[in-house]
Amino acid sequence: MKSRPATTQTRLRRLLVRSRVFVYVGLVLVVAYHAWRYDLVSLPAGGTSPLTDVPPGARLIVDLHFGALATGDAVLYRDGESLLLGRVEAPPPSAPEHVHEACAEGALWILKDRPQVPGNDSTRLGPIPRADVGGRVAGVLPW
Repeated sequence: MKSRPATTQTRLRRLLVRSRVFVYVGLVLVVAYHAWRYDLVSLPAGGTSPLTDVPPGARLIVDLHFGALATGDAVLYRDGESLLLGRVEAPPPSAPEHVHEACAEGALWILKDRPQVPGNDSTRLGPIPRADVGGRVAGVLPW
């Protein structure tokens, strides 16, 4: 009868060691997934943000592997060598027919909330191809 409690204690120790290993491996996998999926991008502190709800100097949590984009989503997009911040909107009803067709085929109409901020948006570039969108802003950190 005395050997039974020792066996139970040994089994319990093994179970605890295995569960720790399982937790550590799980944590490593979660961190690796988030490092693959998301990136942190800092806006210039001395500048002006093109979006009213994103302050200058904020850090953006950017989803690099986003799915469908909806109206109102903040995105980072490319204009040549520049990486710009804007919001996905529906094209205005007064836009030419080819603009509506391009947006129906997957291009995006991306605008700034503050038109006075330097940089181009769809009012000058037209519909922006989805391939030029670098990521969807998943969150904003104020520091």
